[in-house]
Order: sequence, then C-alpha cells, then structure tokens
Amino acid sequence: MKKKLFALILTAGIIAGAVCAEAGEPDIYVDGAKLSLDTAPIHKNDRILVPFRAIAESLGANVEWDGSLKSVTCTKDGTVLVLTVNSDIMLKNSNAVRLDTTPVISDGRVMIPVRAVSEGFGAKVSWYAKEGIINIRTDLSPDADVLSEQDAVTVEIHRERKDFKDSRGSVVFTYDSAIPLVTSSGDISDKINANISSNLSHYLDTEAERMRQDALLASDIAYAGRTSLIPRSLTAEGEVTYQNDDFLSIVITCTAEGCSLEDGSLRKVLPLVYNIKTGEYAELYDVVSEKAATKAKGAITAQIKKDEHGFYDNYAELIQSKDPKFFISDKGITFLYDGGFLNKDSLTDVRYTMPFEEAKK
Repeated sequence: MKKKLFALILTAGIIAGAVCAEAGEPDIYVDGAKLSLDTAPIHKNDRILVPFRAIAESLGANVEWDGSLKSVTCTKDGTVLVLTVNSDIMLKNSNAVRLDTTPVISDGRVMIPVRAVSEGFGAKVSWYAKEGIINIRTDLSPDADVLSEQDAVTVEIHRERKDFKDSRGSVVFTYDSAIPLVTSSGDISDKINANISSNLSHYLDTEAERMRQDALLASDIAYAGRTSLIPRSLTAEGEVTYQNDDFLSIVITCTAEGCSLEDGSLRKVLPLVYNIKTGEYAELYDVVSEKAATKAKGAITAQIKKDEHGFYDNYAELIQSKDPKFFISDKGITFLYDGGFLNKDSLTDVRYTMPFEEAKK
C-alpha cells in the first residue's frame, strides 16, 4: 500500500507538472515531490545543473557554503560530499570522484550537477530525455516505498479540478481531468507515466494557458459591456480500453468548451498504447502490419464516401497523407482520425475497428 501511495503521488505530480512546465526546462522529482527551483536549471556537457541548496536539501542533506574556497559541503547520514566551483573533482568522504562536468556560478548562483550529488548519496537517478523529466529515488531497499524492480502494472484514475477566477472573483475557466495513471512502482511504470505527461502537456499545457488568457479577456469585455459571461472549460477524460501482459491501451478525450472569444467547442482524442514489458510507447506498426493500416485507411475512406456531407473535398488525400491514431480494445484495433482533420465538425472523429486476427496479416 505504501509503494502504491508513493507511486500515485509521483505520477500525480508528473501530470500536474505537465500543465505548467516551461518548454526546454526539465522537471525534477525527488521521491515523488517536484523540486521547486527559484533559478532555472542549466545544461552543461549533457548534464543538468541546479542550485546547490535546492537539490542537496531535497535529498535530506545539510549544506554549507565556503565563499573563500568557493566550495559546497553536503552532509547526510555519515556521507560528506564536497564540490568546488570549476573543479571536476568531488570529494566523497575525502575520496576523490571525477565529475564529467564542473559546478559553476551562473547569475550569482552556485549550480551543481544533479546526478553527481544524487548518486553520491546513493540515490537512483532516471532521466527521460523525450519527456524532459528527471526522477530521483533516495531509498532503494527491498522494504522501501519505491522498489528498483517492476511490480505488476496497476492503473487508477487520478482526478484533478482547478477553477481560475478573474480579478472580480468570478470563475472564468475550469480545468477538470480524470487521467489513468500507473500506480505500481518501478522504472517501467515511471516511464509510462512520464510519457503520458509528455503527451498531455503537448496539448493541455498550451491549450489550458491560451483558454485561461482568453477567458480573462472575455471577462473584461463582458464586464465593460455589462453582458453575461459563459465560463470556459477544458476537460480531459481518460479510460483504460485494454490491458494484458503485452500492452496497456489508454484513451484520453480532451474537450474544450468556449475555446475562443467566439464561443465554440473542440475535441481531441488522445490514444496512448504502451508495451508493458519495456514501458515504451507503441507506434502503429509495432502493433499492426502495414497492410492492415492500409486496409483501415481504405475502410475509413469508404465509410466517408457513403455520406460526404461536411467533409473536406480532399479528405481521401488527407487520409493517405497521415497514419491514423489507434487504440486497443476487446474488439480489436480501432483506427481513428480527429474531428476537424477530415471534416468541419471538430467534435466528430472518424473510426474503424479491425479484429485482432486481421491486424497482423
């Protein structure tokens, strides 16, 4: 239960961070808590450096700064690390450890390498480059909350709601989500959740901020004109559509209401399929044959031809130019194109389901 609770805290933090993370800067988590920094991390020699006090204290270490020597001393449970600005030698209990990048002073702040300090205290550091997430675990013992080996994959729905108000105290924008998260601990679970975070942030981060700004502007306009205001909302509703020993399939439907100054709605479907054995995101051709994908495109084209009303004239070319999204269910593989890609109705996607036995042919 403790392991499950810790994993839920970690994954919830990763998803919450997806809505507000700044592009280009990694998110750092220490035992499930997002590291709060007052200075942005910097990149040096393919390493991430952060303010020394923030990382050391998050690891439970006591910290001392010697301005004359320009050195940082971090102490925890009998382990003493000494790092010096512009030196590639770290002392660990007086033993020299060579670093692959040196601490530096940047904008008046002493920045030290995250991995060197964390591993110096025996923590495990996982770096997910694609998602821009560093995950640090300080306790790897068999009875710890976090285990180094992968538990059986379990999934729960994490719910979150945020109301944003204008300067007059009126709710103008609501973000409401119910996201499936892998709550079992282990590297594979972390990898899956980091990828979910990355995919959600690609849409939700930019869309939520844009809608919040639009809502505040619309509120000012409504207040000045003494007209009524309809609050905007962005919802993300997720479900697990399939899970076995090989794949985990999740579908997250994002719906934006009042997504422009001219009231309107928009829906995007985000299917995510993962290889449970590796934690890797499964691409279309990892699951189906090229022949099956071609057949699915033809079936969707034929389906539209029966009633072309509302579809763009070049829908057939659009289908051929782009592979469909997909997810897995008990019925087989479902291929889909978002509403708005093939037609003018942004709320209606186009789907075709193929039985498993056909998908690999």
